[in-house]
Amino acid sequence: TGPEIAVTRADNSNLVDGAASISLGSVNLGSAAAPVTLTLRNVGTAPLTGIAVSSAGSHLADFTITTPAATTLAPGVSTTFSIGFRPTGGGIRTAVIRIASNDADENPFDINLSGNGIAIPVIALEDGTGTPLSPGSAVLSFPDILVGEATGMKTIVVKNTGTAGLTGLQASLSGTQGGNFILSTPPTTTLAPGASTTLQVSFSPQEGGGKTASLLISSSATPAAPLVLGLTGNAITAAEIAVYQDGDSLASGAGSSAFGNVNQGTAATSKVYTIRNLGSAPLTGLKLRTSNPEFSVGSPGMDTLAPGGSTTFKVGFKPSKAGARSGIISLASNDADESPFLIHVTGSATAA
Repeated sequence: TGPEIAVTRADNSNLVDGAASISLGSVNLGSAAAPVTLTLRNVGTAPLTGIAVSSAGSHLADFTITTPAATTLAPGVSTTFSIGFRPTGGGIRTAVIRIASNDADENPFDINLSGNGIAIPVIALEDGTGTPLSPGSAVLSFPDILVGEATGMKTIVVKNTGTAGLTGLQASLSGTQGGNFILSTPPTTTLAPGASTTLQVSFSPQEGGGKTASLLISSSATPAAPLVLGLTGNAITAAEIAVYQDGDSLASGAGSSAFGNVNQGTAATSKVYTIRNLGSAPLTGLKLRTSNPEFSVGSPGMDTLAPGGSTTFKVGFKPSKAGARSGIISLASNDADESPFLIHVTGSATAA
């Protein structure tokens, strides 16, 4: 009776020319559906020839069709081809498959295709230089810094590379050492497709040693779990000397303490100075010297100060000569950049 085309699904159900419809399901934009394989069979009594598969329709670019392995089928012989779906836009997408052959009344054999493209937000992270950051493995490392100080901010760029709006953007710090890092609030909680915003984080250690924490970034693009970036930094401990007189902070080598005028050979009222350790490590080796014996110095109450600790010492003035007198009090310690700490002292004497 001649060639006769038949088209079946994987479950061997027959498709009807013009009425058959195959749905590829709902697929996120940028993703692909599992391919559907169809079988072409010649159920006639003569060779089925000129087999060619094409497509038509406004969304045909969203559907891919493989070429059948054979263009001619002897009676009872079959071949297969596959249909793929990768939506380029949201909503229902349609196309038509047309299978040409020498079948007398089903040329072409038409099959309707449909699929649903789903727009979704997709979050992407970069550092301030545009280098991609891989959540779960990327770590932001901060330079070593003294306890109590803060590093410069590191910038994290948050982008929506998806096809739907991103909402609910939030960032937070996690971990027992998270308090050693400072995180800015995102300027916006929503991002349109293609839009971006920034986060900023710095390292401000409260105690010495290595510190780690996690930066968590959540949004509608990450409903199951937040994205995680590692944070790490090392805090350096150091002593830091400060000297006060009558409650006023003194600067090493700047200004002077004036004892005023006294009679030659008479002692002026001593001045009391306070030494404080503003650093994060013990302040040790406290030792005083005077460049002029007319300005006497007493030993500090302690030669070692724990962080936050303080002690006092006195400076006296008993001029042996008349006229303007001056000297420098040197305070040695283990402070890295202010040892010795220099205090200029002045006074004058009236001849006896």
